Amino acid sequence: MGRNEPSFPADTFREDVWHWFDDRHSKGVSYLMYGGEGQTSIDKSEEREELT
Repeated sequence: MGRNEPSFPADTFREDVWHWFDDRHSKGVSYLMYGGEGQTSIDKSEEREELT
């Protein structure tokens, strides 16, 4: 990553990390995680949880 790389405590909720990236990346965390697909990262994580 870059010079502003965050350091989150181990018990940080993933949604808090995603919001941190959403606030700082112009295209948001969904773009970073999934290459710009239409769904948000939160929608995809919920789908994965339903499959397991």
